[in-house]
Amino acid sequence: MFKQGGGCCKAHGGGKRCQEKDCKTSAEGATGKCKAHGGGKRCQEKDCKTSAEGATGKCSSHGGGKRCQEKDCNNSARGATDKCIAHGGGKRCQEKDCKKSAEGANRQVHSSWWRQALSGEGL
Repeated sequence: MFKQGGGCCKAHGGGKRCQEKDCKTSAEGATGKCKAHGGGKRCQEKDCKTSAEGATGKCSSHGGGKRCQEKDCNNSARGATDKCIAHGGGKRCQEKDCKKSAEGANRQVHSSWWRQALSGEGL
């Protein structure tokens, strides 16, 4: 259950909620809607309706947000890291000795393991 106001952060129900029916996500800015429903700042590139990342005014596809710090790489940095997935950024697989990025619902295992687990193959 979400509590509006009451001294909680957005993640725990504080602040305004999206005005779309059955949406419990936080509203962004003065729009009254969450990012998924068109709230907050939008990318400034022509015909792009994606939300802008950070103070750049652009979505990650158009160069907005934090970028990978590896030389000659312009991909988006992932998570709390300064690197893209290809350069080791973001969540990594939790399997011993695996250096691949994590995928799947729990974001702890890489894609080939996750596909095998879902299909029942190789287990």
